[in-house]
Amino acid sequence: MNRDSLQAEAANIALAKVRKVRDGYADLIDEAIDEITSLKARIQVLEEALKPFAATADMDIGSDETDADLYQPMRSGYNRAPLITVGDMRRAATLVGKRK
Repeated sequence: MNRDSLQAEAANIALAKVRKVRDGYADLIDEAIDEITSLKARIQVLEEALKPFAATADMDIGSDETDADLYQPMRSGYNRAPLITVGDMRRAATLVGKRK
Protein backbone atom coordinates (compact mmCIF):
# COMPACT_ATOMS: atom_id res chain seq x y z
CA MET A 1 0.00 0.00 0.00
CA ASN A 2 1.18 3.45 -0.77
CA ARG A 3 0.91 6.48 1.45
CA ASP A 4 -2.27 7.83 -0.20
CA SER A 5 -4.11 4.54 0.15
CA LEU A 6 -3.04 4.27 3.80
CA GLN A 7 -4.36 7.77 4.47
CA ALA A 8 -7.61 6.94 2.69
CA GLU A 9 -7.94 3.73 4.70
CA ALA A 10 -7.26 5.60 7.97
CA ALA A 11 -9.83 8.23 7.02
CA ASN A 12 -12.41 5.53 6.29
CA ILE A 13 -11.71 3.83 9.62
CA ALA A 14 -12.00 7.15 11.45
CA LEU A 15 -15.25 7.95 9.63
CA ALA A 16 -16.66 4.54 10.53
CA LYS A 17 -15.79 5.16 14.20
CA VAL A 18 -17.44 8.58 14.11
CA ARG A 19 -20.58 7.11 12.55
CA LYS A 20 -20.68 4.37 15.19
CA VAL A 21 -20.41 6.94 18.00
CA ARG A 22 -23.03 9.15 16.35
CA ASP A 23 -25.41 6.22 15.96
CA GLY A 24 -24.88 5.32 19.60
CA TYR A 25 -26.07 8.77 20.63
CA ALA A 26 -29.07 8.81 18.29
CA ASP A 27 -31.39 7.39 20.97
CA LEU A 28 -30.15 9.91 23.52
CA ILE A 29 -30.68 12.74 21.06
CA ASP A 30 -34.22 11.52 20.30
CA GLU A 31 -34.95 11.31 24.05
CA ALA A 32 -33.63 14.84 24.56
CA ILE A 33 -35.78 16.16 21.71
CA ASP A 34 -38.86 14.46 23.20
CA GLU A 35 -38.08 15.91 26.64
CA ILE A 36 -37.61 19.41 25.22
CA THR A 37 -40.90 19.15 23.32
CA SER A 38 -42.68 17.97 26.48
CA LEU A 39 -41.17 20.76 28.58
CA LYS A 40 -42.14 23.41 26.01
CA ALA A 41 -45.75 22.18 26.16
CA ARG A 42 -45.68 22.26 29.98
CA ILE A 43 -44.32 25.80 29.93
CA GLN A 44 -47.22 26.89 27.74
CA VAL A 45 -49.74 25.33 30.14
CA LEU A 46 -48.07 26.93 33.16
CA GLU A 47 -47.88 30.34 31.48
CA GLU A 48 -51.59 30.13 30.65
CA ALA A 49 -52.39 29.31 34.30
CA LEU A 50 -50.33 32.30 35.46
CA LYS A 51 -52.09 34.85 33.22
CA PRO A 52 -54.81 35.85 35.73
CA PHE A 53 -52.19 36.41 38.42
CA ALA A 54 -49.92 38.37 36.09
CA ALA A 55 -52.83 40.55 34.90
CA THR A 56 -53.76 41.36 38.49
CA ALA A 57 -50.15 42.14 39.39
CA ASP A 58 -49.79 44.34 36.34
CA MET A 59 -53.10 46.22 36.60
CA ASP A 60 -54.15 46.23 40.24
CA ILE A 61 -51.00 46.36 42.35
CA GLY A 62 -49.61 49.83 42.83
CA SER A 63 -46.00 50.92 43.03
CA ASP A 64 -46.47 51.91 46.68
CA GLU A 65 -47.22 48.30 47.69
CA THR A 66 -44.37 46.12 48.91
CA ASP A 67 -43.75 42.43 48.32
CA ALA A 68 -44.61 41.77 51.98
CA ASP A 69 -48.08 43.35 51.65
CA LEU A 70 -51.04 40.97 51.45
CA TYR A 71 -53.03 41.29 48.26
CA GLN A 72 -56.66 42.26 48.66
CA PRO A 73 -58.87 42.94 45.66
CA MET A 74 -60.15 46.49 45.47
CA ARG A 75 -63.77 47.15 46.10
CA SER A 76 -66.04 46.10 43.28
CA GLY A 77 -65.84 48.39 40.30
CA TYR A 78 -62.30 49.57 40.99
CA ASN A 79 -60.40 46.55 39.76
CA ARG A 80 -58.87 46.93 36.33
CA ALA A 81 -57.91 43.27 35.95
CA PRO A 82 -60.36 40.40 36.20
CA LEU A 83 -60.65 39.01 39.71
CA ILE A 84 -58.72 35.85 40.44
CA THR A 85 -61.17 32.97 40.80
CA VAL A 86 -61.08 29.83 42.91
CA GLY A 87 -60.68 27.95 39.63
CA ASP A 88 -57.55 29.98 38.83
CA MET A 89 -56.07 29.01 42.19
CA ARG A 90 -57.04 25.35 41.86
CA ARG A 91 -55.55 25.16 38.37
CA ALA A 92 -52.28 26.69 39.59
CA ALA A 93 -52.13 24.36 42.60
CA THR A 94 -52.80 21.32 40.39
CA LEU A 95 -50.12 22.33 37.91
CA VAL A 96 -47.45 22.75 40.56
CA GLY A 97 -48.39 19.38 42.06
CA LYS A 98 -49.92 20.63 45.30
CA ARG A 99 -53.39 19.35 44.50
CA LYS A 100 -54.83 16.33 42.75
